[in-house]
Amino acid sequence: MRFPWKGEELNHPSLFSVGFMGNIEQNEFWAKPRGYELAYSNEGYPGMSGGGIWNTEGRLAGIHNFAETNVLGYSLGLSIESFLFYQQDGLWKLPEPQLNIAKNEPISLDIQSIILALLKTYSAPDSVNGTGKQWLTYGIQLWRSGNTDNAIKAIGNAVSKDPNSWESYYNAAWIWLGQEKYDLAVNAINAAIRNQPSFYRSYLLKGAIFRELKKYENAVEALNQAILESEKDKQKDFLLYETRGGLFYDLKQYQEAIADYTQAITINPQYADAYNNRGVAKSESGDKAGGIADFTQAITINPQLAEAYNNRGTAKHKLGDKAGAIADYTQAITINPQDANFYNNRGNTKYESEDETGAIADYTQAITINPQDANFYNNRGNTKYESEDETGAIADYTQAITINPQLAEAYNNRGTAKHKLGDKAGAIADFNQAIIINPHNAKAYASRGLMYLFTGNIQVAIKDLETAKQLLQQQGNIQGVQTIQEILNKL
Repeated sequence: MRFPWKGEELNHPSLFSVGFMGNIEQNEFWAKPRGYELAYSNEGYPGMSGGGIWNTEGRLAGIHNFAETNVLGYSLGLSIESFLFYQQDGLWKLPEPQLNIAKNEPISLDIQSIILALLKTYSAPDSVNGTGKQWLTYGIQLWRSGNTDNAIKAIGNAVSKDPNSWESYYNAAWIWLGQEKYDLAVNAINAAIRNQPSFYRSYLLKGAIFRELKKYENAVEALNQAILESEKDKQKDFLLYETRGGLFYDLKQYQEAIADYTQAITINPQYADAYNNRGVAKSESGDKAGGIADFTQAITINPQLAEAYNNRGTAKHKLGDKAGAIADYTQAITINPQDANFYNNRGNTKYESEDETGAIADYTQAITINPQDANFYNNRGNTKYESEDETGAIADYTQAITINPQLAEAYNNRGTAKHKLGDKAGAIADFNQAIIINPHNAKAYASRGLMYLFTGNIQVAIKDLETAKQLLQQQGNIQGVQTIQEILNKL
């Protein structure tokens, strides 16, 4: 939703600033760790703390408390629910007639037209005499009102007016990151750091940019410097450790990730995402029970964190608790019914629980939400194959291949289905393609070897089976090696 809010300033008793209310994730990330509840883009002015946050129907939705000025960021405030709680508790006492609590839900409105109607027309600084500071302030105002393109131009003017303004470069980097123009963002943040090397959040932003570029080592280096600068400034920012923990996770350095998430939790024990992320790292490192404990704590802090239910479901599934996994996936779906992965994960568990009908229904729902994910079709194809619907399975595998021609598993699976229908040539062609895409695909070599065996081409079959056994040995799949060896012993 988008909320305008009204603040009280000495010379402007009715000054409005229009902006956009943050979503649940932004509130959790920006507001709650700092002692607030709401994050929103509206601009704050001196003296506005305590002013109202109003929705598009003129209802009071919260109380404004804090806003950053020289760098891009969100304003922070308190929800009206908390205000009413304190009012009831007697901490803030207003006359009862002044409180009119709406019971009905807000109606749906043409939000964009309301924003345009209420949006303040900011005056651009003079093109000749305007200072860099004035252009920077103007650019931040434009960004907060959602006018990103003109915000970029304004901040560019700020840099031209004052090439030494680190704030201008920092804000430019923030905007370029949001626009996914990462090279421009890197150049801007490097300039900000050159002009002001002790602002730790510049290194944090640099790490975020490098993460988007998948340059994880560079990102870790930036976060290391951010932590060093924050310690010099006697700042304890959980976000530094939370971010570096994510980078270590990307690098599969799970113990380092766990240590950083733990530090983030120590600084901010009410940040549910840190528990959720630490749980993922623990699960990946083999500690599924520890992961479940962290997911549960994340849910305790934030019962609406759908991802924590999903992750706990995955950990339960891997520990063999399929009923518990399905229950968690179902809760995740209840919270967020538009996440296709939740349906896919529940479908996988139902498939392994031999509930083919339920699995197909879940995969179908996942496909309805996201028809461009090849894995969903591949998974539904597997279930149809197990249900002896080989024709339907082949259709799904073919669609998976159409979406992702590099999905070797779909070729291998389609080859298996073709074999069952008696199309030996078609099966071999699919196994060949699976091997071309992934020469280390032991399953494809084994499948093709068995296909050659059934067609009487014994020597070629033995060669493929030996290759499959060798690959399985390299992958540490002892059971697979034993199965292939038993077949070879009979030849």
